[in-house]
Amino acid sequence: MRKVPPASILEWQDGRIDERCYWTLEGINGNGKISFEEAVEETERLLVEAVRLRLHADVPIGVLLSGGIDSGLVCWATAEANANVTAFTVGAPGDPADETLAARKTAQQLGIRHEIVTLADTGPSLEQLTDAYSEPFACPSALGMLHVSQAVKPNATVLLTGDGGDDVFFGYDWFMKIWWAQRLAHMLPPGSDAIWRAVEGMVPSIGKLKKAKTFLGLATGGVGSLARSHDGLPFYTCRQMLGPKLEGRTIAQRQIQRSLAAAHRQMQDTFEYHRQMHFTSEFMPKVDGGTMYYALEARAPFLDHMLWEFAARLPENIRLRQRQLKAVLREIARRRIGAEISKRPKQGFTIPVERWLAKRWSGALNVLKGSTALAKEGWIREDKLRVAVENALQSGRVPLQLWYLLVFEHWLQSHNYPGS
Repeated sequence: MRKVPPASILEWQDGRIDERCYWTLEGINGNGKISFEEAVEETERLLVEAVRLRLHADVPIGVLLSGGIDSGLVCWATAEANANVTAFTVGAPGDPADETLAARKTAQQLGIRHEIVTLADTGPSLEQLTDAYSEPFACPSALGMLHVSQAVKPNATVLLTGDGGDDVFFGYDWFMKIWWAQRLAHMLPPGSDAIWRAVEGMVPSIGKLKKAKTFLGLATGGVGSLARSHDGLPFYTCRQMLGPKLEGRTIAQRQIQRSLAAAHRQMQDTFEYHRQMHFTSEFMPKVDGGTMYYALEARAPFLDHMLWEFAARLPENIRLRQRQLKAVLREIARRRIGAEISKRPKQGFTIPVERWLAKRWSGALNVLKGSTALAKEGWIREDKLRVAVENALQSGRVPLQLWYLLVFEHWLQSHNYPGS
């Protein structure tokens, strides 16, 4: 079994399967003559039109509002259209990730109705995660998506979101790191990648040395080094946790070739890697699954194909003007909402499961301490898993890798797999 890729049509006829892609994102970084002012004006025009199109409905419409720029701009565009909408914000009281204060200010500035949905303190709803998604889906912010969808449903049937802005307009911190690594790559002499491969194993992966090691890897290897820098699979292998079904296996992205030539084009490669991996495999399913579970229709103006095609062609120095993440959207926010929101750092719509599993949700991990379907099925070694859970609880922070196993365990048990 495999998934149908994004933007693809699968056709079965007379016992034969044909698969074709009906849309691709072309011309990345291909509009080198555009000015920053022109980019801002055209982006604003396309965004307003994208929002206007998504306001067509004969049912109540809501907007998902965080404290950030993207959802704030969507709310601004709805206000410009005099739309009858309500903004909803997920609150996590007392946690550093809580954005309710910033969201409230944005709603007040725009003069739109606003409701805050406070997360319950009853533990993670693993049953909902299993029911809402057709696979073991452990994206932490899916919990918040499910919760806010449940709260919004009595008040709206269509929900506008800010998804997509950070991706195509370069809003994540690592985009800036990749940009600097690419600049360094162009300054390095030929053969630098081979020299670094010969010595990188001697550099310890601790503290500031780890960050420097990762950066040099990017500057000499490109997206292949980025794929290898993630600590997902190594977390399990270093602790000898993988059972016979997974032991010794690797994944395709960790085999991407590294080279200085790849480092020269890594902004483009990384954007495409992110779009094909995290964006279409995690970010979009999170929203679709969470909203559809409660019969909500999610609409994302920033995913408008015309807006993406325009933004993807913008040069890197436009999207990261004056070393500012998503500079184009920040400028629109400054002009249309205010300087305060334009300066807000990216925070993300997430649930702090690493902290909460170690404290308020610690009881949820008990299922991993005993006999598990994961161990019986040969995915994970039971004794190593128990040690990892105990060490995490003692440290006060539970790695996401254990959260992934908790979700997988619950999924196996819910689907009555042999051994569960």
